[in-house]
Amino acid sequence: MLEGNFNGGTYLSSKRSILKFDQIPAYFDANMPKLGEMGGANIVGAPCGFYWNWNEEKQETDMAAAMPVSNSMQASGDFSIVKLSPSKEFTVDYYGAYEKTTNAYKALDQALAAKGIPHPEMVVEEYITDPGAEKDTAKWLTRIHFIVK
Repeated sequence: MLEGNFNGGTYLSSKRSILKFDQIPAYFDANMPKLGEMGGANIVGAPCGFYWNWNEEKQETDMAAAMPVSNSMQASGDFSIVKLSPSKEFTVDYYGAYEKTTNAYKALDQALAAKGIPHPEMVVEEYITDPGAEKDTAKWLTRIHFIVK
């Protein structure tokens, strides 16, 4: 786990939605191809998930799917351009299946608590490994960013 600076950036984003946890895979399956098609040559990094809230009790999250894009990118339809400002962050590289990120999140939560920092305002998950190209979930890299003030 590292403490550092999140560079910020410009993202092509799906509509922010409140979803039940079991709806997340279908949401990504529906939105990521559209983001990829719309972003095309403007994509400048790995696909992402934005998370503003994660409610274990209700089993729901407030989230969006996103792709980092060049500043000149325009969006249409249900998609928008989201600009994230540079911020302080805590980050961890997690290798494994998406549904097993719990320990990585706990480590980040503990690091923030130890420094007296409240839960992050936003979490950005970068999906570095393409599951379509790599079938072994143990090799899937997800970089988890806790964006803090």
